[in-house]
Amino acid sequence: TQQYSIISNYFYIPVKYWYNPYRFLYPIKYTNGVSMTGFFYHSQKVLKNIWMEDLISKGEVTSPLIVSNKKVRYYTELISPIEVNCPESKYHNQIIAIKKGYKDAPKMIRIDSTGKEHFMRFFGSYTSSLVYDSDKRLYWSESVRHNAADLEDFSVIKYLDLTTGRVHRLSWKSKYFNPAPSADLKSVAVSEYLPSGECYLTYIDARSGKVIKRIEAPENGQIKENAFLNGRLYSTIVMEDGMAIYLQSGDSFTRITPLQHQSISRLRGYGEKLYFTSDLD
Repeated sequence: TQQYSIISNYFYIPVKYWYNPYRFLYPIKYTNGVSMTGFFYHSQKVLKNIWMEDLISKGEVTSPLIVSNKKVRYYTELISPIEVNCPESKYHNQIIAIKKGYKDAPKMIRIDSTGKEHFMRFFGSYTSSLVYDSDKRLYWSESVRHNAADLEDFSVIKYLDLTTGRVHRLSWKSKYFNPAPSADLKSVAVSEYLPSGECYLTYIDARSGKVIKRIEAPENGQIKENAFLNGRLYSTIVMEDGMAIYLQSGDSFTRITPLQHQSISRLRGYGEKLYFTSDLD
């Protein structure tokens, strides 16, 4: 009986007294025995304890390094930061990243040694993460919308030549996404989504964009992102029972993590490890 009473107070009183905004606070005090302010401070205390315990359990946290000195009032993201290590480039030792937010459409910016931001170019409606081939190119994919027919949407693989500062197109009207340049700089691995539903890991030539090889995703899965590590390619693949990281070997894939219902994104190989962003804990 008490359970139904609590629910009725939360829903019935605001509906009955919709013209009186103060009545919206009544169910909270009646049910919890505290005011709105008291309930707020109590929840702050409880959540602070939970977050502190979680933070301590993670061990020592890496110290952050602030590279941009521009302050913004609205929600803004700086993602895919790439530190350019190319002495031949005017961007040498600068950081190139994607900036987007409440007031910013997705755009490429660079941050110089003083922390000042410089606009470079805008992106399409969807843009993958930036990927550096550790030599002279930054790769990404972006979508091109067809307003009359969604099935006519296509993607473009582009790269920024760090020596000239020019953007080049590697593919056109394709279904390629999330490029990953190989260590030998001769090919680029992409996720290919066909209109018929099939999904492939496709290798294209880094100079001409021509297809070198296609490998079908296992068990009708969807290949998301790709990353090279020590000459081997790893991919995140969404299956019927969840997502996992797979290692491509020959014309097949070997699963190296359990299938799970957590997100795995921004997959990158660095040193001897794979890095990614996730809500996995």
